[in-house]
Amino acid sequence: MSEQTEEHSSSKDQSVSRRIFLQQAGTATAAGLAVAPAVWAGAGKDADTLRVGLIGCGSRGSGAAVNAMQA
Repeated sequence: MSEQTEEHSSSKDQSVSRRIFLQQAGTATAAGLAVAPAVWAGAGKDADTLRVGLIGCGSRGSGAAVNAMQA
């Protein structure tokens, strides 16, 4: 019974408050909007070049990068 209580309290400590979540989401949105004009400014250049980015692929990241380069 005490193990369940300890697990519950430790998972509660790792939770993110609504305020922190909204602050981080707002920051990410603002960063994306700030970068967007720079991305669109270079959209017509080097039409033959394809750029690929892998975000959040975990342990499969290296294999996914190789697959993307071979495609």
